[in-house]
Amino acid sequence: MEGAGGGVIFFLVPGEGLLVKRRTIISGCMLPCLLALIMSVSAGGFAREGVAAPGTDGVHDGRTGEIEELTRKAEAGDAQAQYDLGYRYAIGRGVARDEEKAVAWYRKSALQGHADAELFLGIMTALGRGTAWNDKDAVSWLRKAADQGLPCAAYNMGVMIANGRGVPRSFHEAAEWFQRAADKGYAGAQYNLGILYAHGRGVARDLARSAEWLRKAAEQGKAQAQYRLGVAYNRGEGVPRDEVAAGEWFRKAAEQGHLRSQYNVGVIYSFGRVVPKDFVQAYMWFGLAAAKGDELSSRKKGIVAAAMTPKQIAKAEKLIAAWRPTTTETAGSTTEITVTPAGQSTP
Repeated sequence: MEGAGGGVIFFLVPGEGLLVKRRTIISGCMLPCLLALIMSVSAGGFAREGVAAPGTDGVHDGRTGEIEELTRKAEAGDAQAQYDLGYRYAIGRGVARDEEKAVAWYRKSALQGHADAELFLGIMTALGRGTAWNDKDAVSWLRKAADQGLPCAAYNMGVMIANGRGVPRSFHEAAEWFQRAADKGYAGAQYNLGILYAHGRGVARDLARSAEWLRKAAEQGKAQAQYRLGVAYNRGEGVPRDEVAAGEWFRKAAEQGHLRSQYNVGVIYSFGRVVPKDFVQAYMWFGLAAAKGDELSSRKKGIVAAAMTPKQIAKAEKLIAAWRPTTTETAGSTTEITVTPAGQSTP
């Protein structure tokens, strides 16, 4: 990428787009969708641990009496107990994991108006997990949960609408749902608003507002937002051009394992533009991205290695082996469907 003053600054991989996780929308590339699920919720009943996906292996914790009591209450029609039991079956806590039973109990609770049950039922239905995949039903349940004020449900409504899942595709309407969630501090929605403003999809193009929303999400630790904010600073889009700030945001995202940011940090160290040139660090960051299958990073690692001593390479390899990602994204209401269309792969 060429800077305002001339020389090459960063070899940026093309910018990430709307709706995060594995695949992405960029500049109007809208194709059939894939789904992924992140669950981490705390809402009444008992303390819940975060779940990476409904397919997470269950753990029997031996609290048989507690499960029996929960089941008794659920069968008696207690909406909270029905939701709690559905959650237990979804993750296999205290019972054998069974997504069909989870959906059945979520449905009983949702039919009584339990907001979290409506949300989870919408998610499971959108994913076709434990029940038939039905986008229209998923949208119906998500809308009910969103109307009860759950920001993650509003976010998921925006995702479904932006991808035309169960409803006609409308970026304008999606932006309205994202706005509802973003105003309540939901980082994923703030990120998506930033992307919509950057591309003028459903809203008037406004790079300054884009940067504002990206910053809100980035400050909550959203790696994709940190990367995009770094791009904005590197290009001077919506913010004053600032290579140092760009590098700092790329580094934050890279430390969370964001592939494109790891590549960019490698470039920064290999050129020594805003930090002292350091081939060991460059090799490490290129190596981390290359390990995820990124061919460009693999080539760059080879180029850097040609300028290094065997001792330096060995040091860099040790750093790669010892590296672990940090997690800085703000905890809270992060239950979400991430619906993204097939297209360019993203980390």
